[in-house]
Amino acid sequence: MNYIKEILNDKRVQFTFTVEGAEWENAVEKAYQSTKGKYQIGGFRKGKVPRKMLESMYGPGLFYEDAINDLISDFYTKALIENKDVEPVDRPDVDVPEVSATKCVITATVVVKPDVILGAYEGLTLDKIDYPVKAADVDAELKLAQDKGSRLVPVEREAKLGDTLNLDYSGSVDGVKFAGGTAEGQTLELGSGTFIPGFEDQLVGAKAGDEVEVKVTFPENYHASELAGKEAIFACKVHEVQEKQVPELNDEFAKDVSEYDTLDEYKASIKKDLKDKNSARAKNEMQRNLIDKIVDDAIIDIPECMIDQQVEDAIRDMEYRLMYQYQGMRLEDYLGYTGMTMDALRADMRPQAEKDVKTRLTLEAIIKAENLEVSDEEVDAKLSEMADRIGKPLDEYKKNIPAQQLEYIKSDVLYTKLVDLLMSKNKFAKAKSSK
Repeated sequence: MNYIKEILNDKRVQFTFTVEGAEWENAVEKAYQSTKGKYQIGGFRKGKVPRKMLESMYGPGLFYEDAINDLISDFYTKALIENKDVEPVDRPDVDVPEVSATKCVITATVVVKPDVILGAYEGLTLDKIDYPVKAADVDAELKLAQDKGSRLVPVEREAKLGDTLNLDYSGSVDGVKFAGGTAEGQTLELGSGTFIPGFEDQLVGAKAGDEVEVKVTFPENYHASELAGKEAIFACKVHEVQEKQVPELNDEFAKDVSEYDTLDEYKASIKKDLKDKNSARAKNEMQRNLIDKIVDDAIIDIPECMIDQQVEDAIRDMEYRLMYQYQGMRLEDYLGYTGMTMDALRADMRPQAEKDVKTRLTLEAIIKAENLEVSDEEVDAKLSEMADRIGKPLDEYKKNIPAQQLEYIKSDVLYTKLVDLLMSKNKFAKAKSSK
């Protein structure tokens, strides 16, 4: 087998393979031997019909297609091994411009990874991001802790906003009860906005034992179309009014909800946790802004097939999330609920897919330019962190890691190494306040 490699004008690469003489004859004979069991002709047992007879009956090229299919896989793989600079991003387009009893010419044309013209990726100055912790932030966290430690206590008075009612209700439209409009022992916090607009307001002032008639109108865009825009009457029976009792903010509260003995110590720990979270948030945003800037300045002519593939990957990821995060929802169901077609979904995903592909290609180009690699020691350090989290020795943990997951971990370590390098090569200055 001989072949030539040609770089086409549209950045595709074409391999032209020429097979002739004994090599081509052997390939056709091999195809005959592997497929002859399909043929049965009178006077011959199945699979015993001579090749010459089959070719005379069905044509001399009877086994060419199978021979070509066998050859192209081996030839194409060998060509890629011998041409490391060719990085396909799609399946090859195979053609057979010439075939005869003595010779076969096969072309495999493939779209390759595009060239990346990097802009500046070092010496840049971007705005520094800072999220200071304010007293109100600490107070908000304290309030969350208070709410978590609160309890509901029955009260003998009229209900007010913020109270919780235990009630029965039965709804009807034009005197006819409707599905989902009746419940017993329902818990409802007044002012929560859980029920139809106007429902909760009409229960303010009710006491335990009261029967209240609530009149509401369903919103025009209500999910149950048969009720949309309709006026409904709910007959409500209030069993109990409960008031939320919030614990007092003092040292005893701090001891109950934390490892600290005083409220001041607890507040200091909240402030430190918020500072750590805000610092991580600011760092992540600065990293993202830096990468976006570097990617925007890169010039890449991205093949459409790469964007198409990224869209399909995003759709598969969406299917997975719908299935496991939304009680088995299918993509078809989601499209039905939203009124979106598959073509519209693909079009909607395309801009982000193009950005994702450009980002990946740009970062790969920087990794290559900087000769970044990941050592076994660096991978082991990452694996050691993961093993420590589940309390396993490193050696035992490594034995159970699938090869595919190990490659993902290596990529993650390499990405972290790249981001750290980019952050060290660029500056973040305090943003000027606007006047």
